[in-house]
Amino acid sequence: MSNLMGSSCTEEDEKSSVDTFLTKADIKKVDMFIEAEEMATEVHPHCGGCKCGKCPIRGHDFSFREQQELELIRNNLFYDSQQKGWVTAYPWIKDPSTLPDNYNAVFATMRSTEQNLCKRGEQWVKVYQEQIEDMICRDVARKLTADEIEKWAGPKFYISHLAVENQKSLSTPVSIVFNSSQKFQGQSLNDALAKGPDCYLTNLMGILLRWREKPAVMIGDVRKMFNSIKITKEEQHCHRFLWQDMDANRDPEMYVITRVNMEIDRPLPQSVDSEAEAKLLADDATQVLKEGGFNIKGWVFKGNGESMETTHVLGVEWSQSQDEIRFTPRLNFSTKKRGKPSGPDIRPQDIPVTLEPPLTNRIVLCQIMRLYDPLGILSPFIIVGKIYLRETWDLGFGWDDHPYLLA
Repeated sequence: MSNLMGSSCTEEDEKSSVDTFLTKADIKKVDMFIEAEEMATEVHPHCGGCKCGKCPIRGHDFSFREQQELELIRNNLFYDSQQKGWVTAYPWIKDPSTLPDNYNAVFATMRSTEQNLCKRGEQWVKVYQEQIEDMICRDVARKLTADEIEKWAGPKFYISHLAVENQKSLSTPVSIVFNSSQKFQGQSLNDALAKGPDCYLTNLMGILLRWREKPAVMIGDVRKMFNSIKITKEEQHCHRFLWQDMDANRDPEMYVITRVNMEIDRPLPQSVDSEAEAKLLADDATQVLKEGGFNIKGWVFKGNGESMETTHVLGVEWSQSQDEIRFTPRLNFSTKKRGKPSGPDIRPQDIPVTLEPPLTNRIVLCQIMRLYDPLGILSPFIIVGKIYLRETWDLGFGWDDHPYLLA
């Protein structure tokens, strides 16, 4: 560096000049910034020589186990040229015929879900019923006939569905979630299936970086992406669920899920050199995806939309017209109910009043972790809170101690 800058100062001289302007406390903070493993500044795992089992083997992107599971997933996926869509069998790592009969447990969960819906009011009941009906109309689920139930000799397993509150939507206050992780006699459906490579976060970073790489930015959402992939009949019977349409006086009817059980819209963000190239790419992608049974909800390009309008791209808030990534700071110190804050976020003008209860390490960490920043843009700001939190912890204060009251 000294040769490039035309200077003859040594490394010791540079360090000395830096130290002149820093106090010992400042130097400590810099060291903590550089060395802080838990502050997401260090990459894990370091190499392929550890024993965690997650390191990729040399020359590969995945561990040996992930590579085998990925191959299993790929081999079970095939294209139906007549129906113009993809069909998959699930990547079983256990014989599905050994799964226990969990009918009674799932029936009890269904009754509990219905009781919860009734307690929350008529709107919850109506929205939940509409979502079940929508699944049937879209052929994501179908009702089994009595004859099919009687004649089926293959493996079968039931999955529970739960009512999960959706606080971000007034029109859809509740969503259906199918719980494939529910255990019965120590086994769940997820336990019997291969997971594949655990590389979502790495892919997420790469996707977002490519999206911000070039000047012409575009986004397209694939409607109900995973619901567009059909599953074979054996997998359907291992995804049975019960529903009695909120009528406790009749026996529940038996349904099966016919598609991959993830109802999400998957964004396709990309950036290219020009607006014309972006529109051409959008047309080509729409046609290719249509051949596979995937439908695009619509494309959004940089520069369109209202000046204050924003959308979310993989959790990142994006201004379409200004092409800006934005962050909305949120503070909420209310107690949690069902894992979510029971009260609204604090307005800036309310902060002096709301902060009267002393802060604790637990509260501060919770607020820091609420900031979602996969690209690390806010790191210079977030790191300050993490450094202060670590210093407080080093002083011996527990999670729920009030530091300035104990000082």
